[in-house]
Parts: sequence; C-alpha cells; structure tokens
Amino acid sequence: MKDLNNYKKVEDFLISLGLEKKEYEKVLNSFFKNHRYSNETMLVKLKELYEYFNNYGFNNKAFVSIMTSFFVILTYDVETIKNGMKVIENFGFSHDEIIRIVKNTPVILAIKEERLTYRINRYLSMGFSKKNVFDMIKKAPSILTRSENFIDKRIEDYMSLGVNREDALKMLYKTPTLVTYNFDRIKEKIDNLVAIGFKREKVIEILKTNPSILSYSIDGIKNKIEEIMSLGFTHDEVIYIYSLNKTMYTNTKEHIERKMNLIESLGYSKEQVIKLVKNYPAVLSVKEESIIEKINYYDSIGLHDLVIFDPKQLIQSVSLSRARHDFYYAQGININTANYRKLFIGEKSFIKQHNKTNKDIIAEYDQKRLLLQK
Repeated sequence: MKDLNNYKKVEDFLISLGLEKKEYEKVLNSFFKNHRYSNETMLVKLKELYEYFNNYGFNNKAFVSIMTSFFVILTYDVETIKNGMKVIENFGFSHDEIIRIVKNTPVILAIKEERLTYRINRYLSMGFSKKNVFDMIKKAPSILTRSENFIDKRIEDYMSLGVNREDALKMLYKTPTLVTYNFDRIKEKIDNLVAIGFKREKVIEILKTNPSILSYSIDGIKNKIEEIMSLGFTHDEVIYIYSLNKTMYTNTKEHIERKMNLIESLGYSKEQVIKLVKNYPAVLSVKEESIIEKINYYDSIGLHDLVIFDPKQLIQSVSLSRARHDFYYAQGININTANYRKLFIGEKSFIKQHNKTNKDIIAEYDQKRLLLQK
C-alpha cells in the first residue's frame, strides 16, 4: 500500500509539471521497464532533477520536454548532469543558448566532452567557421549526436543530387537538420516536386538557397499552389513565383491577397499587380508601410509605373532615392522614365562618377532639409 501511495505521489508530481496522462505514463512505463527503482526513490530523483533544472533556468515546459524525449535522464544523478552542462558551457554558449540546446536535444548530456570536441572540430575541418558551427548547433543541436561517417555520407548524398561540395555545406549551414533527414525520403520529395510542375534543375537551385523546402509536405505545397491560383495566377506562374521566393512557402493566401489589394488600392489594376508579383515575388515580403511609402514617393516624382516595369528597384530605401533625386535636381538633371536608373546605380559606380558615397548624399540631403526648416 505504501508503494502505491508513493506511485500516486509520483503521478501527482508529474501532473503538477504539466504532463498529460499519456505523457507521464510513457515516462513511467519506460523507466520502470528498465530500472528497478521503488516509487519512493523515483519521486526523490524526480524532485532532485526538477530542482536542479529549475534553478538553472529551465521552466516546467522545458523540464517536461527533457523527460519525455530522454527519460533515461532519470537514471542520472545531479552531479552527472552538472558535469554535462559544464561541458556545453565550456564551448562558449550563453546561458539561454544552453537551455535551448539541452531542451531540444537532452541526449547531448550523455556525450562525453572528448567526443563533442571531436565532432565540433570535424565540422571545422569541413570548412565551417567556428561561428557557423555554433549557429548550426543552436538551430539543430541534434547534429552533434550524428557520427562523423554519417555526416560525410550525408554530404556525399547531397552532392549526388548535382550540387558541389561548397553548395552542400551551405545547405547544411542554412538548414542543419538536413543532416538528420532520411535521404531516400528527400529523393522522393524531389521527384514529387517535379511531378507537380517544378523543373528538376530548378528544384536543385531552390535547395541551394532554401533547403527548408524539404520540410514542407507535398500536399501542403499543392494546396498552396491552388490557393494562389485562385488569386488570378496560372499554375506555371505560381511554380515560377515559388521558385524565386522562399517566403511563399510560409505566406498564407490571406496575407498575399491583402498585399495585392493594398498595391491595387495605390493606383494599379489587378492585372498590373499580378504582373508585379510575377516579376518581383519578394514584394510580398515588404512591410505594408514600406510599400505605401515607396509607391507614394515614386508617384511624387513621376515614376508611378516603376513598380510595374522595374519592381526590383523597390529594394532601395526611399531615403537614398530621395537624396539622389535631390542631388541630380541640383545639377539640373530631371529624373524621368528615360533616365530613372541614375537613382539606382550601385554605390561604387556612383562614387566613381560623383566622388560621393550613399552616406554622403543622404547626410547632405538631411542637412539641406534642416536648413530649410529654420
């Protein structure tokens, strides 16, 4: 009876931390199946571990995450865990980064310091900088649980798709979880993308810049294509837009429609807006207030249609465009649709022609404005 009472206390404690019944039963069943601890001992160990992690800065949700994904930790004493945490600290991660790393991949506490050091050095020897490696670990600490041979094999796998080694490394840096993906599933995903309209060579190009596409379901992408088509685009146009703009995978139909309606309200036809999005999908990532500011400014200098015939110029800040326009105006040059590119030439070319940097031009314009206001 005493042990049953203690079991109930264990249950109550786990429930108080936020575990649902199926979660704490999974933890307890897995634990007791492999370890002959009494319920009383179990409760003591749980409370010791909870106190340590809580004092370190882990909240209840993080502690629950650690227990449900790495229940073997219940066999560790606090001193062993402290040593594991110290190993991670010695690599130079901040306190908050350590909490995130351990929460996401608690098994890292079971890897000896020599092995962790070796694996980090292995990534460095591949050509990643120390900052790159640390960034990757922060994004996906599970990469440290993979063997060196596995990592080498995974790089070879991606190179077999038609990317060179440098691109394969860039892909792993951008999306380090690629190390853990099943490569057969990746090849299947590529085949499925080709089947719904993407050109194979374009898929490989997308992988170089946006490897996270592999984490999206094919059904999800197909549904998104149909949604965007309902806004007035053809199937091929949507595929083209997807190929150029990685934010399309996360933008909702409502978000895209709202942006398009906004631009239309600023004096463009629906057909013009569709053409704009086709030619410059990145416009969907521009903040609404920025779109309004830029279009209104170019309207004011007679370049209303710039948004349609050369939308990529929207990337330049209004402050620079305004300062350059004023600079040319002072020289007697009126900017129009015939010579508008003067506003957008690269800074090196501008310096070569006028011996002034972008910063110089903006500062001069701001100074002139201040004098006029006095």
